Amino acid sequence: MSEIEKKRRAFKLATQLAKYAWNDFAKSLVEFYNEAGFLTDKQIIAGRNLVTKAQENQWGESSPPLPVTPFKEEEVEPEPVEEPF
Repeated sequence: MSEIEKKRRAFKLATQLAKYAWNDFAKSLVEFYNEAGFLTDKQIIAGRNLVTKAQENQWGESSPPLPVTPFKEEEVEPEPVEEPF
């Protein structure tokens, strides 16, 4: 998976988690994303599980949701292209 795809995935998840910012774990993941600009694979798995649980149990949403730092593709360094020999 490319760096841009990872950042897109993290941004999308942070946006979903922001609705449940009253939950300390969801809030911590959004805050980490906002500060670091990414989420680790383990954080993404745990965050997806939390979103699934929230949807299944019809958790209430924060109003307004926690702000999420926008993802900008131009800020991601392009991956090096390997030249064939």
